[in-house]
Amino acid sequence: MTTTPQDPKKEILRLQVTHGPDKGRRLYLKPQGRVLIGRGSGAELQVTDSSVSTKHCLIRYEGGLVVIEDLNSRNGTKLNGATIKTCALDEDARLEVGRSVIALAWVETETEAPSGVEAASSSAVLPREDSSLTMRLPRSAAERIADSVFMSTEPLQEFRKAQGLVGKTLDAYKLVEMVGMGPLGYVYRVQDPTTQEEGALKLIPRPDVRSPELLARFLNGCRKDLRVPGATRLLATGETEDFAYVVMEYARGRSLQALLDDAKTLTPAEAVNMAVSLCDTLHAAHALGVFHCDIKPASIILCENSTPVLLDLGLSRRVDAEGRGLMRKDERLGNLVAAAPELTQDSSSMDARTDVYSLAATLFYAMSGQPPLAAPTRAEYLREIRSETPPRLNTLLADAPQALSEVLARALEKEPARRFSNMLDFAAALKQAVPSP
Repeated sequence: MTTTPQDPKKEILRLQVTHGPDKGRRLYLKPQGRVLIGRGSGAELQVTDSSVSTKHCLIRYEGGLVVIEDLNSRNGTKLNGATIKTCALDEDARLEVGRSVIALAWVETETEAPSGVEAASSSAVLPREDSSLTMRLPRSAAERIADSVFMSTEPLQEFRKAQGLVGKTLDAYKLVEMVGMGPLGYVYRVQDPTTQEEGALKLIPRPDVRSPELLARFLNGCRKDLRVPGATRLLATGETEDFAYVVMEYARGRSLQALLDDAKTLTPAEAVNMAVSLCDTLHAAHALGVFHCDIKPASIILCENSTPVLLDLGLSRRVDAEGRGLMRKDERLGNLVAAAPELTQDSSSMDARTDVYSLAATLFYAMSGQPPLAAPTRAEYLREIRSETPPRLNTLLADAPQALSEVLARALEKEPARRFSNMLDFAAALKQAVPSP
C-alpha cells in the first residue's frame, strides 16, 4: 500500500480551500506532520464554515502514509464524494468538510510552497479516547476480502510488521496476501499447499487479547464441524507463541460494508431478498444450537449474483460474562453498529432474537445508509442502544413501504420478548411487507 506520489520530487501535500467562506486558504503538510481541520481555534487549518465541527478531521503523514480520519464530526467527512471514517490517500483528491471543499494535491517544495507559509508541525494534537489509526487497503483488495471492515487500533509499525508476514507459512497455511484488518486482528488470504484450498486467516496478536482464559474459551468453542448452507465454514484454529488464528473458507465477492462505505445502498426489494436468504441460513444454524451474535454489514459478502454469504458463523461468542470483547481493542463504535442491547450487557441471554435484532439493524443500515442508532462516543452509543428508540425507516427513506418500517421496528425492540421469536417468522413478515416481483 503506497500513499506517496509517484513522482519522488513531490513530497509535500498541499491543502487548498476551493469552495466555502475560506476559499483560497492554503496549508502545506510535510512528512511526519499532521493537520487538524476544524472550526475551533486550535485547528491548524481553521475553517469558519458554520457546518464544520470544532474538531472535524485529522490528516496524518507518517511513515510514507497519509491518512485522513474523521473525528466524529457532526456532518461527516467526504473524500472524492464518499463518506469516510478513516482512509489512506494515494492520489490528488477532493475533501469535503461541511459545505467547504479542500483540494488535496502533491507538490514540490521548491516550486509550489510559497515563502512565508509553513508546513504543519508534527506536534501531537487531539488526544482522544480512541486515537487509533485505521488503515484501508486498496479497493482491489477490499473487493476480494472475506472480512472487509478494515479497522484496527494497531500503530503503523505493527501494521507494517503484519505485512511482512506475507509469503511465510503458519502451520499448514501459506500467507498469500494481507487483505484487511478486522476486530480480531489481521486478515490474510491463505492457501493450504497440500490441498490448494484457499482460506481467510484471521491472525490474533496475543498482546491484544484481554485474557489467556478468554482466548482459550474462544478457541475451544469454535465449531469446525459446523456446515450451514449460505455461511462460510471454519477450517481450522491454532496457536503459536506470538499469535492465535482462525481460518475460514474464502468468500469471493464484496462485503455489504464496503458497498456502504462507497455511499451506495440497497433498494427495499434488494435488501429484503438478501435478508430472507440470510434468515434461512441463520434458521438452520439456530436449529443446531448455534447463534451468530455478531451480524453486521462487514459479516455479509455479496457474491456476483448478489447472493449473500454469511461470515464467521463457526466462531464462538467473543465475550466474557460481562459482555466485554475478546480483544482489548475491540471496544469501538465500528463493532456496535448492529449490536443488540443484550450484547452489551449479559452475554448469557443471547438467543435467536439477538440475531433477529442484528440482522434487522443491518437491513436498516443497508437501505438508509446509516445504522439505526449513532453517537460520537462508545459510552453514548451504549446508552442509546439500551434506552433510545431507533427512528422508523420511512422517516429516513421516502420509498420505504410503511409495512417494512413496522416490521423493522418490531425486530429492533429493546426487549427480546417483543421481537420476532425466530428467523422464519421474521422472513415471513419481510416477504409480506415487500412481496417479490
